[in-house]
Amino acid sequence: TQDDLREIVAYAAERNIDILPEIDLPGHMVAAVASYPEFSCDPTKEYSVRIPGGISHDVLNIGKDEVVDFLKCVLRNVAEIFPFPYIHLGGDECPTEQWETNEDCLRRVQEKGLAGVHELQSWLVEELGAYLKTLGKNSKDIVVWDELLKNWNDNNKTKPVIMAWNSLNYSSEAAKRGMKSIIVPY
Repeated sequence: TQDDLREIVAYAAERNIDILPEIDLPGHMVAAVASYPEFSCDPTKEYSVRIPGGISHDVLNIGKDEVVDFLKCVLRNVAEIFPFPYIHLGGDECPTEQWETNEDCLRRVQEKGLAGVHELQSWLVEELGAYLKTLGKNSKDIVVWDELLKNWNDNNKTKPVIMAWNSLNYSSEAAKRGMKSIIVPY
């Protein structure tokens, strides 16, 4: 519950620990899709929460405004609870093949002038990063996994902190692109 999270934050603060919350999106969201199948790329499919780790091909349908609104609601609540100035938006291991045939996602690509579905994720992170900056005293900067560098548009106003886990080289690439980075090779 939100009260449980507040208790964890207070417990950590008493020990001089800051918590960087991560809401890994738009992949790694099977629990959300199981709870809200209408947010999936195939609402007719039956979903269940995954117990084993790994990559799921069941990703959020980020072509739907309702999904983006849902994510903003979740992030607003996280921003209110966690005082740390960053929120980690994940962004790793997000297969895009469902987006390639999804009408909503294809429409979003066209409306936003994107080169293809491979740019949808960075569009979403830019959208959410800009939203998080509008939250007044709860305003946050964002952290993302290094996979986002592949399709990141350097004209975006948001400059996320890159968490380099695939290769240390992503840290230097982030620096060349005017971004901070955190190296986490293991």
